[in-house]
Amino acid sequence: MQAQPAFRIAKLISNPSNEENDLPYDSLGALRLFQLAERGLMVAIARGETYYRRRLVEAVEGQERMRAVIQGPNGFKFLS
Repeated sequence: MQAQPAFRIAKLISNPSNEENDLPYDSLGALRLFQLAERGLMVAIARGETYYRRRLVEAVEGQERMRAVIQGPNGFKFLS
């Protein structure tokens, strides 16, 4: 049940242009929510709700984008 809201919120906070709409850009939070969505979508697909496959791919791609942002060119920005 958490997969859909987690996915939608992650998409919103992973987009820097949404700050204009009072939505904070939060790459680490988006990564966490994309991971939560991935787990929930995998459960839904295992139960036969195969129409969520595309959204699962999008959740994994979102994680990859957020990891690239967090890691950055000089290593993890949160560890420096």
